[in-house]
Amino acid sequence: MQDLMRDVIQMKMNQLPDLTLATFREEYLKLDWESRQKALLLLATQFGVDAVRFFEQINGELGGLKFLLDLRTDLIAAIKEKNLAALHALDVELKGIFETWVAPACLEVQQITWENSASVLEMIVAQEILYPIRNMDDLKRRLGAGRRCYGYFHPAIPGEPVVFIELALSNKLEDSIQNVLYDEPPIAEEAATTAVFYALTHTQTGLAGIELGCSLLKKVITVLRQDKPSIQTFCTLSPILGFSEWLLPELESQIRFAQVDSERSQESDGAPASKENLLLPEEQDILIKACGEFSTGGESRSGLQIMRELLTSPGHEWAKSAKLAVALRTPLMRLCARYLILEKKDGRALDRVTNSHVMNGASVERLNWMADTSEKGLEQSAGIMVNYLYRLENLDTNTQLYLNKGIISISPAVEQYLRSTAFS
Repeated sequence: MQDLMRDVIQMKMNQLPDLTLATFREEYLKLDWESRQKALLLLATQFGVDAVRFFEQINGELGGLKFLLDLRTDLIAAIKEKNLAALHALDVELKGIFETWVAPACLEVQQITWENSASVLEMIVAQEILYPIRNMDDLKRRLGAGRRCYGYFHPAIPGEPVVFIELALSNKLEDSIQNVLYDEPPIAEEAATTAVFYALTHTQTGLAGIELGCSLLKKVITVLRQDKPSIQTFCTLSPILGFSEWLLPELESQIRFAQVDSERSQESDGAPASKENLLLPEEQDILIKACGEFSTGGESRSGLQIMRELLTSPGHEWAKSAKLAVALRTPLMRLCARYLILEKKDGRALDRVTNSHVMNGASVERLNWMADTSEKGLEQSAGIMVNYLYRLENLDTNTQLYLNKGIISISPAVEQYLRSTAFS
């Protein structure tokens, strides 16, 4: 492998024989995982700046770009296992090259239909993991009337989208992913006024960290405006992947604080210390009443404890109870708005999907209760989903406000959730 790497680097630019590339790829693919890691470390440590020339030479040949994408997939996996500085440096170099070679300017938008090749359709089925395609009828529905699928294609990787996006045509902002996925189109296509983007899938692990999805969304908006001028509203129906991951530790932390604070106040015979509470007093009362007589070991449960237990209950039984769902709706919608808008990391939205959309100029338009009633939806966000709205005339302004001041554009409906704060 070392000799082959040296041969590749020393060849005159753009004159690498196909045989040399084929031999290198063949020998690399024969290696077991441990040997591949050694080969990558060899490339990172023995060739230095020549590694870039190595990448450029391979990219110049047929199938070279796809091979390099797969090579970076191995590199990312090796970094997770070894976490070596040399591998990180090599990855930075390769990622930087891909940002040029696979930039939006190098990609073409194509609609994916039932008439596409079997290989493309099989890839769509295999790669769609957000809302898995259950069978051929499901695939036909997603590619048929009232729905669309578009992909970004690179000329060096024909017949294989590097990212694809799915949408439904409607006359409103949709509020249920189950309706979008499985119901028949509610209106005739000619009556559609709204495009609802609901799934975005990156197909190449080798492009990790390179944002192409929002660029594709904007390109598709341009295509739709030309093809169907009646469509004037462009929005998403998006999952909130990190809400429960953020909320449950917050609940646990405040439960522990309340317990410690109560013990200290009893010892000192003083008032409990003030601390922000996730729940308003009336929300706690409603939760306690909705759950009836809740006690363990003679101690009554707080609203925080009840919320934690309901959200972590097996099978999410609370979602099947109208009484419990009503009790949880107000605090969860308020807390979800806080998570999306107010929780930040380094000045940017903590939720990565929100960060991507608002950086692209979208506004946070509406939260939707029980929008995803699947087990996965209830697990990751208590079933709540969000509409991001792309008002074309406001995109640049919204982007600049976010990048320069950290301000996220929101609708009055979302702002209403943020007006209440809770203190104990």
